[in-house]
Amino acid sequence: MTSDTNEFGQEIGFPLDFTGPWLHPQSITLTGRTCHLKRAAPEHACGLFDSYSLDHSGKN
Repeated sequence: MTSDTNEFGQEIGFPLDFTGPWLHPQSITLTGRTCHLKRAAPEHACGLFDSYSLDHSGKN
């Protein structure tokens, strides 16, 4: 079976049999060995802005 291509000749994978409706993401916290992954919330904005402001190279 070959994958589909778009109008530019780029491979885009196989067509999906199921096109929705999709489930909404759950608001859970994933706990790992070294970090916790939480859903972004407005109260995280200041801390994220401050962290990204420290990147003077522009890689983030």
